[in-house]
Amino acid sequence: MKNEIEQLKDVLLDSDAILIGAGSGMSAAAGMDWWYQASPVYKQHFGDFYARHPEATGIFKGFYARFTSENERWAYLVRMLDFIYHQPPVKNTYQVLKDLIQDRPYHILTTNQDAMFNRYFADEQISTIQGDWRFLQSSAPQIDDQLYDARPFVKRGMEYLAQQEDKLYLPDDLIPHSPTTGLPLTPWVRSPEFLEGRRFKQEHEKTRQFINRFGNQKLLFFELGVGRMTPMFIQEPFWQLTSQLPLARYVNINPQDAMTHTQIASRSVLIDADVDQALRAVQKLKSQNPVSHQSYLKTPRVPKQEPEQQALGMLEQAPALLITAANGFSISEGFNWFASDAVFHDLLGDLVDQYGLHNMLEAVQYPYQSKVVQWRVWARIINRYSSHYHTSPLMENLRQIIKGRPYYIWTTNPEHHFNLAGLDHVVENEANWVYGSCQTPDHPHVDLRAAARLMVGLEQERELTEADLPRCTTCGEVLTPLMFAPKPQLDSQQVAGLNKLVRAHADQPLAVLELGVGDQNPLVKKPVESLLRQFSEWNYVVLNQKPGPVPFNLQPRTAVIQGDLKTNLAQLARLMARPSKAR
Repeated sequence: MKNEIEQLKDVLLDSDAILIGAGSGMSAAAGMDWWYQASPVYKQHFGDFYARHPEATGIFKGFYARFTSENERWAYLVRMLDFIYHQPPVKNTYQVLKDLIQDRPYHILTTNQDAMFNRYFADEQISTIQGDWRFLQSSAPQIDDQLYDARPFVKRGMEYLAQQEDKLYLPDDLIPHSPTTGLPLTPWVRSPEFLEGRRFKQEHEKTRQFINRFGNQKLLFFELGVGRMTPMFIQEPFWQLTSQLPLARYVNINPQDAMTHTQIASRSVLIDADVDQALRAVQKLKSQNPVSHQSYLKTPRVPKQEPEQQALGMLEQAPALLITAANGFSISEGFNWFASDAVFHDLLGDLVDQYGLHNMLEAVQYPYQSKVVQWRVWARIINRYSSHYHTSPLMENLRQIIKGRPYYIWTTNPEHHFNLAGLDHVVENEANWVYGSCQTPDHPHVDLRAAARLMVGLEQERELTEADLPRCTTCGEVLTPLMFAPKPQLDSQQVAGLNKLVRAHADQPLAVLELGVGDQNPLVKKPVESLLRQFSEWNYVVLNQKPGPVPFNLQPRTAVIQGDLKTNLAQLARLMARPSKAR
C-alpha cells in the first residue's frame, strides 16, 4: 500500500479542488460497527429490542424489523434517532479527513444518512442525496411535499421513554403526524415513497455548482467506502466525470471494492485498505514532507470558460440542433399562461369578473355552461396571439443561431409561432390552438384564425350565437382547437422528422438548445434528458430565467446561461453572426 499512499499524497497536494464521495464504508472506518451487526455498543443501547427481534442485528436492520405495532416501531425509531444524533464515532476518521483537505476547496457527496459529516463540516459543503435522519417526511409525499425537523419529536419521545420501564412502546399522541395533512410522518430516507422535493434538489444543486466551478481545473474525485449496492449514486458518476474532464483524477479507497473503469485507469489511484488506516497513513506522510508540487498530468491546464463561451462553442460545432421550448419562451414573446397582468385583464376582463378567473390557463380550462362562452375565450386568445403574429426579434435571433443547419423544435407552446415564423420543423407536444377539428378523426383540420377574427369583431357589435361558431366543413360539428381536444394527437409526420434527425446525428456533437423549459416539464425536459444520457456526443445548452439542477451525469457537457431569455439569446446570436476571428 506504500506506493499508493505516496501517489494519493501527491494527488491531494496537486489538486485544485476535491469532490469527496462517501458511502457506508466511511462510517465503518470510523468504528461505527452498530449499523449492520449486533456489536457490544448496539446491545448496550438496544438489548431489549434485540431480545424481542433477534433478526435485527444492527440498528439499520432494526429499521426494517417486523414491528408488532406503530407504537413499537416509533419507540424504536425515537431511540434509534436519538442514538444517531448523539453517539460519537469510535475513531476520529472524519477529523483526519478534514485535516487532509481543509486547505483546498472541497465538497462532500454522500449516501450516508447519519449526518455524521455535518458534525465536522458545514452544511453547505455537504450533499446528502439519499436522505437525512434529522428530517421527517409525509407518508403521502404526493400531497405533502414538506420536510419536518425530527429532533423535537425525538426529544419529546425520549423524555417519555426515560420515565417508562417498557421502552418499546410509544403512545399514539407522541407518534409524529404532519401538521399540514394530519397523516403519519416517516423518516426522510430512501424508500418507495422517498420525497425528492425542494431539499433533495438543493443537495444535488450544490454538487452541480461545485463541478461547474472546478470542472476545468485539477478536480479530484475522492471516493471513500462506497460499496457495490448502489454504484449509480457516486461511483459511476465519478467514473464518467473523470473520463470527461481532462484534468480530473480519481481515487478509490475501499478494503473490498477498490476498483475503477478501464477508460480512466491511468488517472486512477486504487487503495485496497481500510479508509481510516489509509487516511492516517497519508496524514503521516504529508506531515513528514508537507510540500510537494509534483504534477500528475501532462495535459496543459484548460482555461476556465464562462457559460456563454462554453455555449457558443457547443452551438458553433454542432452539425444539427434540437431546440426545446416551453412557457419561458412564450413569456419572452409576450404570452404567459399563469400571469394575472394587464394584458390578461384587457383581453378577458368581462369574463374575469363574471367567472372569477385568475389567468389564461384557468380561463381556457373553466367548465363554461355553453360552447358559445367557451369560444368567446378561445377566439380572443387565438386572435390576439396568432391571427396577427409577426416574427419577433426573439424568433429572428433563433433563426440566426440555426443558420441553415438541420434542426427540429420540440415544444409544448400552443401559439404555433415557430411555424408562423417559417420554422416548420416542429413537434408540438400539446398540439396548438391555430387549427381545429371535430370529433371525427379523418375529417380535415381547419385554420381557426379567420373565424377568431370574425368572432372578435362580432362581439363588439352583439352577443355571439351558436351560428357564429366555426364548424367542420364535412359534418357541420362545432370545431375545437386541437390542443383542447379530448385526446390531442401528435402529428405523425412531425414525430417521424424528429426521429430522423436524432438517428442521423446520434454519434455527432448535436446541440440541444433549451429555451425556457421548466424543471419539472414532463413532456419535453425529461425525455430530452433521457436522449442526452443515451447519446454521449451530444451537448446541452440551457437558457432560463431560473434554471433547475442539471442531472449529475450531464453536467460536464452542459452550459447553463441564467437570466433574461431574450437578452441571452440575442447575445448568442450576435456572437455567432460575427466572423470567427472577431470572436
